[in-house]
Amino acid sequence: SHTAMQGSAGASLAVHLDQITLFALAWSVGASCDASSRQQFSEELRRLAIQADLGAALPPSGSHVHDFMYSLQEGSWVLWAHSAPTFAETTQSTALYEEMFVPTAESTSICTLLGHLLPCGKHVLCAGPPGSSKSTTIGAFLNSLSIHCYDGHLSWAHTRVALSAYSKADDVRSLLDDRLERRRWGVHGPRLGGRCIFFIDDLSSPQNGGGGGTSSPLELFRQWFGHGGWHHL
Repeated sequence: SHTAMQGSAGASLAVHLDQITLFALAWSVGASCDASSRQQFSEELRRLAIQADLGAALPPSGSHVHDFMYSLQEGSWVLWAHSAPTFAETTQSTALYEEMFVPTAESTSICTLLGHLLPCGKHVLCAGPPGSSKSTTIGAFLNSLSIHCYDGHLSWAHTRVALSAYSKADDVRSLLDDRLERRRWGVHGPRLGGRCIFFIDDLSSPQNGGGGGTSSPLELFRQWFGHGGWHHL
């Protein structure tokens, strides 16, 4: 019975495989495209998909592929703008006017992708020009973790680490370690049964250090992402 259920789920997923592949391609290879280059990426993706006999799996023509998400529940492409939650002023009645968060197509796409990637333990880089509400959008998603449960983990902790031009690796390391529990010497982690997300804000702020043209906090993160930790400083 278990094998039959697995086969049924696999067959059901296979129906959507082409669309899922195109959606993943747009938000991986094409994730760093800005507003002007999204048009070029969409045209090239459509050309290659048609050559590969995948034209029927593409989103509707006339819009960028980044304007759509593929919904497994509906089995079709859906505009991000149509997936954005309805703004309810009553739910934010205690917030200041400048602190109110109004969902948009862009914020909905970011929050949805974060919801797919972070529970899988993937590091995510959100790039964009200053003043494009990156920090506000990510903050709104992290606050929603106390409401939603991802991957069976009921306990989610998140900490915002704001970098500046004068941030040093040792200060950042101490800040990260202080937010975690010490398991044994040199090993720290979130509370047992939970997960922890660090939101590193203003990643490009630290000044370049000595040789190599890299700043020490960024080198710290590179060791973390590449090796799962860092040497004792």
